[in-house]
Amino acid sequence: MGQETSDESDRDRIEKLEQRVVQLEKIVGNRVDENHSTQDHSYAQSSEAKSQSHGNESRGFGGRISDNFTMPAILKENWLYWMGVALLLLGVIFLFNYSIEQGWLIPPIRSAFGLLLEQHFSGLALVNFQEKPSVSS
Repeated sequence: MGQETSDESDRDRIEKLEQRVVQLEKIVGNRVDENHSTQDHSYAQSSEAKSQSHGNESRGFGGRISDNFTMPAILKENWLYWMGVALLLLGVIFLFNYSIEQGWLIPPIRSAFGLLLEQHFSGLALVNFQEKPSVSS
């Protein structure tokens, strides 16, 4: 008996959810139709009028970011990889800070680490400087 009532309540919930989905699809469909008609109209306008009329629509999450914005291919294809690299580097920074707070890295070791980083970055800058042509006329 208890299972029949739960099945009925589940069916009622499913029917209500399906009705809500239909309502939301109608709302989204109307907005998509409005956007298409707005886009068709905007192509007929001059570039100045277009930027003025769509200046507010291109901001925020509701509209497009920009008509001319394209994400670089390396980010499109490997976005998860780069997010992982960023999070890993963030973790290393927090680990380094934590190790200093815990006293695991004493000042002489921190100084040696700083010197190694300085030498590494100076070497990268020197290599980068040598590879690029000078900008003389």
